[in-house]
Amino acid sequence: MTGRSGVAAWLAAILLCLACPGVVESQLAMGVQLGVGTPVQLTFANGDQQVERFEGESATGLHVRRSCDTVEVCDRLVTVPWASLRVVEAQVRGEGSPQRAAIGGLIGGAGVYALLLVVAASTPCREGDCSSLTLVSRTPALVGIGTLIGVAAGWTSSRLRWETVWPPTASGESRRN
Repeated sequence: MTGRSGVAAWLAAILLCLACPGVVESQLAMGVQLGVGTPVQLTFANGDQQVERFEGESATGLHVRRSCDTVEVCDRLVTVPWASLRVVEAQVRGEGSPQRAAIGGLIGGAGVYALLLVVAASTPCREGDCSSLTLVSRTPALVGIGTLIGVAAGWTSSRLRWETVWPPTASGESRRN
């Protein structure tokens, strides 16, 4: 029973780590993929900057969702002409960090172990019934699961940064042509 439950827990942890949202491909710059709703920072030709939400793009301009300037909660879809833009930057996550993964794994494993110690200490054995022994026998698997969850959380907790997605700097081509 312990072997099967351990395998099922590992499989569940791996499937949880592999789950990721779909992405809508954009043609802003070669190889760039922006999801709908991604924050984009627009720098206009006059130097003004605005942060909007990406919706799509076309030959005429960039389609963004802009919050209304009123007290009411509302959004409106706006097309910003390419000619009025100097730079478009998207907010992206940095690469995964082995150091953050290691720290997350340490915290996850130690946290589960500490929790198991508290539970085992608070459930004394009475007249041959010692339910804490069952918990103790499963401690390695539970600590392993906690470590894996901590590693996954640490790896994916990278910082957000702004990355230029237009104009494409590598080829020198402009979308305004």
